[in-house]
Amino acid sequence: MTTVEAVLGAPSSTLRVRRRRAPEGRFLAVALVLVVLLQRFAISPGGNEVPVIVPILLVLVAVGLYRGRLRVHRLNASLIVLLVLTALIATLAQMSQGDLPSVLSVASMTLIYIPAMVRSTGGAATLRVVADVFVVLMTIAALVSLVQFVGQYAGIANVDWFTRLVPAQFLVQGYSPNAPVHYGQSLLRSNAFVFLEPSFLSLSLGMAVLVAVRTGRGWFQLTILLAGMVPTLAGNGIAVLIPGLVITLFSPVRRNLLALLPGLIAAIVVATVSPLGRLYLGRSTEANSSGSSSSLRFVQPYTTLLPASLDSPFHTLFGHGASTSDPFLDNQGLIAVTRPIVPKVLFEYGMLGAVGIVLVLLVLFVGGLRHNVWMLGLLPTYFVINASFLQAEIAAFTIFWLCLIPRGADLDTFSTPRWRRKQLVSEKRRLSTERRILGREASV
Repeated sequence: MTTVEAVLGAPSSTLRVRRRRAPEGRFLAVALVLVVLLQRFAISPGGNEVPVIVPILLVLVAVGLYRGRLRVHRLNASLIVLLVLTALIATLAQMSQGDLPSVLSVASMTLIYIPAMVRSTGGAATLRVVADVFVVLMTIAALVSLVQFVGQYAGIANVDWFTRLVPAQFLVQGYSPNAPVHYGQSLLRSNAFVFLEPSFLSLSLGMAVLVAVRTGRGWFQLTILLAGMVPTLAGNGIAVLIPGLVITLFSPVRRNLLALLPGLIAAIVVATVSPLGRLYLGRSTEANSSGSSSSLRFVQPYTTLLPASLDSPFHTLFGHGASTSDPFLDNQGLIAVTRPIVPKVLFEYGMLGAVGIVLVLLVLFVGGLRHNVWMLGLLPTYFVINASFLQAEIAAFTIFWLCLIPRGADLDTFSTPRWRRKQLVSEKRRLSTERRILGREASV
């Protein structure tokens, strides 16, 4: 099949395959929409808060396996089993010494990572459906983000309607959906209402920009997505975006990057005419300040948890127990310190956990990058920037893009920029004309 036929006129057999793959695409798209829109909701059985997306994803996995939309991926399943066994062995070892680790934490970890054991049975057409739905969803979120921020200049209060309309027992607690742009200021960052925090919105928008670039979206939609990232004042989206754009620069769809220029200019303008530009620059150099967000995220977790994880040979090997890092930091007055996966797992599960949990998850997620290297930025957001290990919302987002989507399907397989599509249309017309001429000559 020629390039023209592949993009503009696939044979009927290929179209039948695409129609058969449509249910897989719709199924995955529904799962992603639920992960995005329901991240603020929780249930509290027995007083224990459980993000609602955890049971929802487990139900979707069961339904997907039953209906053939998903299949168990043997390597991924083996890795998750190894992860759970590692946590159980460390926990039993700690209990044998009279320690009391959190069994609920181990159970929560197991439930969060079960979806990583499966993968979609679809192909490139499935991924396209997911990409289309995700970009549209995040374009709407970006518009809401801009309205939410700009409205404050017009005197419209940035009100978190979720906390006013939904009972507290049905919402995930412990996050700041309406954080101010700077301590003591009344101007609030945007979270598009449905995201747990502005940083979660930034992460999703950064991913949406990459998906839009890889699929050849126009400059107008890219401008909206980029501009919507600015009022979040968060680095998650940038951490995902920059590696992906660099990789795209060396890919066959590098020309798609030209559509980003108007959006980058618009983002700079928004940052310049508001306090956000100065605050972005300030946050990039604040790591040396002990009370800064960067210090709490990138410095203090390592300087406190890592030395404490080596306080005895037993704890060095098996750790102090599941969920013990939280009271340890709280007792030192470090409640606001982030718990990234490496220091958290080393403190709670020891060197055994470093191999059986951290290394296993790294292998799991790196395997998902094989055909989609442009998603590389998801690794630092998971392993370094966020407390992602038991944060169901970030974990589910990462698992979706690196584990659930079809293996071997890259967005480049159907990315056709507008300039290239015009060339293909012209080529198709030329081929059609040549076929008609040849047909007339043959009849003569």
